[in-house]
Amino acid sequence: MSFHVIEHLSRPDVYLFEINRILRNGGGVAFLVTPDWRKQFKAFYRDPTHIRPYDKESVARLLRIWNFRANVFSWGSAYGLGRLKLYRWFPRLGMIGRDILAVGIKQRPFTRKVVQQR
Repeated sequence: MSFHVIEHLSRPDVYLFEINRILRNGGGVAFLVTPDWRKQFKAFYRDPTHIRPYDKESVARLLRIWNFRANVFSWGSAYGLGRLKLYRWFPRLGMIGRDILAVGIKQRPFTRKVVQQR
């Protein structure tokens, strides 16, 4: 679980490499929460440590690049009804305002069969 980390990193590829490395193949789950740039663009850079903004499409694409099946959710208000169901299992989600919750399920690694020619 990662809450408000990825937007502070200049190298998210290193971060996702480590997440991908430690999760088991075919079912390891990563939860990433980051501010939704489309809903917080006026306030995003008020935090001087924010480096890289994300929206739903960019987070989903980033997770797919790193071999995750991505499910990305965004809420329009701080008290969205869809989030209340998740709050039962993840109490820290109560702190999410206009954020993105990305759930990445690690896929099995891609293997290429090499056919020997005779």
